[in-house]
Amino acid sequence: MSARHRFQSFLYHTSFTFFILILSALMVGSAWGLGEQAWRTDHQRRWNVFALVAAYVAFLIVSVMHVWSRVFSVKKVLRSMPKPYMPTKNVDVPRRVSDLIQTEYSRTSVIAHLAQATTGQQEGWGRPGTKWADVHFRTYILGTLDEMRNILHPDYSHAPPTSLQPLIDATANFPPSEPDGKPDPLRLFVASYAKILERARYAAKEPTEGDAEAVHSVVGLVRGMVDLRTAKRDAAAARAAPSSATSSAQPSREPSGSHAPHHRGRSRTLGVSFGGVELGAKPPLHQSSW
Repeated sequence: MSARHRFQSFLYHTSFTFFILILSALMVGSAWGLGEQAWRTDHQRRWNVFALVAAYVAFLIVSVMHVWSRVFSVKKVLRSMPKPYMPTKNVDVPRRVSDLIQTEYSRTSVIAHLAQATTGQQEGWGRPGTKWADVHFRTYILGTLDEMRNILHPDYSHAPPTSLQPLIDATANFPPSEPDGKPDPLRLFVASYAKILERARYAAKEPTEGDAEAVHSVVGLVRGMVDLRTAKRDAAAARAAPSSATSSAQPSREPSGSHAPHHRGRSRTLGVSFGGVELGAKPPLHQSSW
């Protein structure tokens, strides 16, 4: 505060005290003069003193009532004001202060209006009304790293904790059941996930909804492929266990001397009779008559 403002404030506050002292002196002087004049009047001394005292008592009562009404009305107005009320109008503060407040308020309002989203979407955040509403894409993408580590169980003994190469190398622990010589799709998915994660970590540009959707899909695919390959590997190990146990045991052989019993007997010719003649039987011998 400058010296001029301090001087004006001093005059503003001391003027009230000065005028109160002047009014008090005038009131006391007038009361003293009137009282002395009334006292010197012999035939109406008592009446004059009574009238003078009554007038001053009435004056004091009216003054106190007026002051009390003003205090009560001011307190009532202050209580009716909302608590967050701030004196910004020219009736509450000096005009220059009020103009400065209005100028800054207008400038702040314009900045706030320009900062609002006009397309219904803010960069790096999900659009309202979609499944990505109120989702920060960078935070979501970086938050999936723990889930991928729980799925693949990478080895970080020879790599820094921030490296993603162990995550890609961990796909070798889940080889396909029938290799066809082509690149492993699991490794390709994890490599694409690592690229998106690297961009979310270090890129100045905010990730898009497509990046978040791709990460969501890749995590689901990787989990499904790992579970499927793990189940196939466990099933193959379960089938291989009984066969190995059987091959390790000695095979049992049947005794060579056991043959079916051989029955000797005359062969009988079976015939079928057709028209009184037995087919397949030897014809009867006819004796010639001599």
